[in-house]
Amino acid sequence: MSQILIIIAGISAIVLGLLWWKRIQTSREDDHDFEVREEAKEEVSEQESVI
Repeated sequence: MSQILIIIAGISAIVLGLLWWKRIQTSREDDHDFEVREEAKEEVSEQESVI
């Protein structure tokens, strides 16, 4: 019985680890998109100031 509980605990730890890793990857992509948008806003404001 205790072996089954250990196996279940191990599997759940692996699943939680994978979900945590995926969330970190997703947040990094979101941060990159945010940086790209900020750079685009800066370029547009520079072009408007030239005009």
